[in-house]
Amino acid sequence: MSEVSGVTEGVDFALGVTIASLDSKQAQEDIYPAPYEAYPLPTSDNYDKIPSLDHQLKLFLTKGGPKKRFTHLLSLYFGEVLVDRVMKLDQHSTLPNRLEKAQCLQLLGGIGHVLTFDDLENYFAELKSGTLKTEILKYAQIPSLRMWWSQTAAQLPNFWINHLVELFRNPLQFIDPNHEFPIGFELEEARIHKRRSLSYTYYDYAIKKLMKEGDRSRPEFYLSHRELLAKFISYGDTFSTQKGMIIPVFNENTGQVDYYQLEAQVHLSGLHGYFLTPRNKDAGLPALFTFRGTDGGASKHRDLDPKGVGKQVFETCAPQIVQILENYAKNTVNPRLELIGHSLGAADCQRTLVELVKDERASLFQEIKLFAFCSPKLDTPTIELWQKRLNQIADQEKKPILRFSFSYHQNDIITWTGNANLKGTNSYFIQRSYLIVKSDSGISDTMLHHTAPFFRFGNFDFETDKRSFQFVQSYSQEDLDRLVHKLTELENTSSWYISLKSYFVEVETIEQIRQRIELIKQEQARFEEFKEKDSEQSWFVWSALGALNYTLQPIAYYTYGWLIGAGPQKSKTN
Repeated sequence: MSEVSGVTEGVDFALGVTIASLDSKQAQEDIYPAPYEAYPLPTSDNYDKIPSLDHQLKLFLTKGGPKKRFTHLLSLYFGEVLVDRVMKLDQHSTLPNRLEKAQCLQLLGGIGHVLTFDDLENYFAELKSGTLKTEILKYAQIPSLRMWWSQTAAQLPNFWINHLVELFRNPLQFIDPNHEFPIGFELEEARIHKRRSLSYTYYDYAIKKLMKEGDRSRPEFYLSHRELLAKFISYGDTFSTQKGMIIPVFNENTGQVDYYQLEAQVHLSGLHGYFLTPRNKDAGLPALFTFRGTDGGASKHRDLDPKGVGKQVFETCAPQIVQILENYAKNTVNPRLELIGHSLGAADCQRTLVELVKDERASLFQEIKLFAFCSPKLDTPTIELWQKRLNQIADQEKKPILRFSFSYHQNDIITWTGNANLKGTNSYFIQRSYLIVKSDSGISDTMLHHTAPFFRFGNFDFETDKRSFQFVQSYSQEDLDRLVHKLTELENTSSWYISLKSYFVEVETIEQIRQRIELIKQEQARFEEFKEKDSEQSWFVWSALGALNYTLQPIAYYTYGWLIGAGPQKSKTN
């Protein structure tokens, strides 16, 4: 056995015996051209005499074949633990004994979906031991010095964690080096839409595309990767998700991903919540709580709740949700939180925020961001409770900065139901933004307006329904006060000191700060104009629907909710 830069060579990575060189392996593959089903199964006695596992897997992915043999090859390639986990998923356990090409691809996609950080630790320990039994690890390129320096996978930088994750989430490039496209693309091309049992694999592909294609200079860009979380992670099959599953989350400040793990889940009668925490506890990253929208019979009944969309089930789950968040906040330095959801899940996000501003809970988090996509409005009692609690904490010394973001199509009738979304009238610690999507199609196309993603790989999707958008945002008074204070300090600082300091660090000039203050004031004026128009429209809609609050609104949900209950709509990927 030899090791060069962390790559072990000259070893049977499946069974631990010496194998021939790659050149002779290619010659052996020529000896066994077909039928590949007649190849002997790999054993310690014949491994150097039969085609490689790469070659055999490539044939299955080209032609299909017996399920028993394919799963055996996958076990040798990725380890029995992952493959057993994949095969126990409902959508995989019923596959026929003979698999089509697309079904082989589906099982391969499941490998990356079920991967956890505990699995990575085991694979990393195997790499450090120098005795590899898992075939895919032969492609690990972690340098020897890094292997020596890091005692666990958790101590690896994001770059090397991403490298290990890629082995399992995008194995096609290793099975066939000439393969051009990642597995997420191939799953789409094969029309495999098992989003529940493959949601993390699909999401991984989408977030990598966003990193390459998204225009980070656009002010609305920050919404795009949150929409992916709402549309993919929130819809993971409850039987396929477990603690420790790996989620790369885009960091708009660095342009790279930070790795999160699934820490906790909440499931009851159509409410599905997933709590994600950052692996790097010292990076100041926020925890994420994503909620699923309408998806299945139980959640459709929540849509028709006469007390308010989803209200009664949420009230049952609220103590569990709050307990999860309290435990995290009390054990984290300077904790921050993002609440992310679509449709019914966005309403659950708003209700969660109402719970988090109650009394002493208001001091749990330094900052809370809410990202609500296509949210129905909340009921009047909840809005009144929200305003009451805001008033109670307004004078508290310790309270969170709150940042709301609402994204919706103006002709999506689902977003008309209810009384109002959360607002922060006269609260200096609240910032709001709105992405209002527009198109010529009316409310008869509500299903399209409600389910079609607004973004495609980081950029607003203008093609679908020939859409456009208006983006408006407010700034909290605290943001403006901070800039004014900074400007005053700079104006009172001697110019020679500023010049000297600028040699060592980047210093914002007085003119730049003035421009930022002016921009904020202009945005505030635009926001006030929008708010006035929105209030007029809300008053008109509420006047029309108010008398039918518990008849027309449930009918709207009944009509459209049952149509949209199949989960997130497929997005374009080519």
